[in-house]
Amino acid sequence: MKDKRVHTPFNNALRKNPEAFEWETWSDGSSEPVLEQALLDMFFGTEQYYNLNPVASRPPSHKGRSKSEDHKRKISESLTGKERTSEHCKNLSKARKGKPLPWALPDGTQPKEVVEKRAASRVANGKKWTREQRENASKIHSLSEEEINRRVSLIEGSGLDPQKHGFVGKVANLLGFTRQYTGKFLKKYWRKTE
Repeated sequence: MKDKRVHTPFNNALRKNPEAFEWETWSDGSSEPVLEQALLDMFFGTEQYYNLNPVASRPPSHKGRSKSEDHKRKISESLTGKERTSEHCKNLSKARKGKPLPWALPDGTQPKEVVEKRAASRVANGKKWTREQRENASKIHSLSEEEINRRVSLIEGSGLDPQKHGFVGKVANLLGFTRQYTGKFLKKYWRKTE
């Protein structure tokens, strides 16, 4: 039978020697954990410190900890079938805007393996693009000559120096796009106009 006990440093010490602990209840009447944070700061690094998280206002991070296959399966099952609200999707999108994809190369492109894996996944799931879909996607993503000229004139009118550090970031702020998209736009259209 699997051991169901919790094995944190505090629980281990409590099981080993319960008489060594003295129990007190403190309260400052505040809704914020001000007193708790002060105590954490005071005891951090000492042998009396059993809290796994040095910050009282948030739970400990699980980033970097490995999960068992059983734990991963349970997480997957708990999320399966749940529909995200439109507000949740907007918040996710907002949080990811301007951040490079985890697998993106320094120049912003996707590695060949990722592209091949995604293509294989689409084929495996029966999602093949028709010629019409490809043409429509191409039309949607292509810019009109008028829009290109408008953006280029905005950049030229801003007085930004392309030779100075941070040019792409400043243009991205000016146009309201991500740096990655702005870099691609500049490579494709900016040099052609000069």
